[in-house]
Amino acid sequence: MVASIPLGRWIVATGAIVLASWTFVPAAAPPESSASALEEKAIRSLAYSDRARTSLKGGDSAPPQVGGTFTVNYSTQPQTLNNVLRRRHRDSTLCREYLFPPLLYVDGNTLELSPELAEKRPEILDDGKRMIWTLRPGVLWHRGTSDGEPVEVTTADVQFSWDMIHHPEVDAQHVAAALDRFRDLKVIDRYSFEVRLEEPFFKAEHEFGWEFRLMPAHLSQKEPAAFNQDPLGREPVGYGPYRLEEWADNQHLTLVRNEQYPCRPGRDYYLERVRFVFVHDPEAAVNMFVRGDLSVCTVDNPERWDDMKQQAELQERATFHEYVLSRWNFIGWNNDHWAFSDARVRRAMTMLYPRDQVQEKFYRGYSVIPSAPLPILSREYDSSVPPLEHDPDGAGKLLQEAGFRDTDGDGILDRDGKPFRFELLTDARPIPAMDKGSLLFQQELEEAGVVMEIRRIDFNQLVERMRNHEFDAGQLGWSDSARDPDLYPVLHSAQNNGGYNFQNYRSEECDRLLVGIRSELDEERRMELSHRMHQLIHEDQPMTLLPTPLTLLLVSTDLQNVSITRRGALYHNWFFRRSAGP
Repeated sequence: MVASIPLGRWIVATGAIVLASWTFVPAAAPPESSASALEEKAIRSLAYSDRARTSLKGGDSAPPQVGGTFTVNYSTQPQTLNNVLRRRHRDSTLCREYLFPPLLYVDGNTLELSPELAEKRPEILDDGKRMIWTLRPGVLWHRGTSDGEPVEVTTADVQFSWDMIHHPEVDAQHVAAALDRFRDLKVIDRYSFEVRLEEPFFKAEHEFGWEFRLMPAHLSQKEPAAFNQDPLGREPVGYGPYRLEEWADNQHLTLVRNEQYPCRPGRDYYLERVRFVFVHDPEAAVNMFVRGDLSVCTVDNPERWDDMKQQAELQERATFHEYVLSRWNFIGWNNDHWAFSDARVRRAMTMLYPRDQVQEKFYRGYSVIPSAPLPILSREYDSSVPPLEHDPDGAGKLLQEAGFRDTDGDGILDRDGKPFRFELLTDARPIPAMDKGSLLFQQELEEAGVVMEIRRIDFNQLVERMRNHEFDAGQLGWSDSARDPDLYPVLHSAQNNGGYNFQNYRSEECDRLLVGIRSELDEERRMELSHRMHQLIHEDQPMTLLPTPLTLLLVSTDLQNVSITRRGALYHNWFFRRSAGP
């Protein structure tokens, strides 16, 4: 499972590959590609019928039209739609994409920054220590004053939201932490404001443009305690392309198109309504899609996915999308552990984990194995570095080099009279493929002379134990942004105590690289530093990266102009066929 943290991210990757927006596959086998096996899996949109082909972007020249209700499943309803207080990933997606668009937008295909609520990208001054932002004039809050007067989004909202984010009694410490490099904010006029930093930061524009959040100053509660309980968390008033129409508790939430929103060129919103239905059981959600009750649906069962791709009826009614999201699963090795302090031992652990078997046997090939905790499609990811292969013989040699022998003939390696035993902490909630992978790993270790005991504990306890370094090995998931991933919080030694360097990893070279990456404003030089860091992490193996499952998404062929981006499925520019959509 994913750690619930202030930085709140699940990692994606982005290499230097260009894939077609759709792939028409007349037979069961996908077309061959010259790209690497890892890159090949990054984004695949499969169409098995003429109707499906015309559903995908570039498959039909039909002009877009506004209309229809787009229905998607969420496993649980949002905790809050207060844009400042939101924490969960899906709550954030709902706010950013529909209700409260950020100052800057991250293009799903190119990952380039472009203005959204901001009139333009900021003016960057004083060697990156100052930024001047300008809001778009004419963007209106969904609800104005009590007498019906419209209210524009201005710097009054910016100042109010900045103050709420940084007030110690407001439950927004996670946002303040994300913005901690920004020293202060000063309003210049109705639309312009200045933000200052302590020192240059390579992703300052992205971080502020994407993370800063607005709430309506004219409607929000002003006292911190009241703001934490503001009714706007359940009755949100935003300014984006959609506004709240109905929220039926634990049933569904419906947004309706806001015709007053000034859409950016190339980023249009044609769906009249977007309805989120709350269904916890993923199998029930798939059945809803089959009945025609959902417009899109993720499939968690690879075996069922393969079966559905062969069904003639579904080949007419759905397109099939397989893609990587910005996340990774891993086993973190406590670098203070008497055995795992040695990089040779950590490399041996990775070489003993049968990742290729897990990938094929339990994910049926629908997963990727990264060689570093970076988005595999990002420029920061060095695709020339392959993941370590499953190699028990090579692992045995590394363990011997590290001083491990079976000196007493009991079948267990030891060093200085101490047998090689350790405990793997994992989430008590079942994650079938990861759980089965752990059992295979346990068997491989036993054959190599290492004893691993598996202990399941509550997820929150697991995170706390790992944060406090009270573990031998621990299994978790993590995420980062698809653009400008920043590994400083999870790998720099300054983050060992109270931060998210769970492994207690310490490397002077890695620390220098991470600091250098953060302060380097020249992109090409920053990529050089990132690739060296990738190679170093690959050599040191502070964590073993596990197979990361692909997202398997069904999309109804009632929709047109469908495409998947490096940020996943973004529904703008999608529209219903003229005869479809309730």
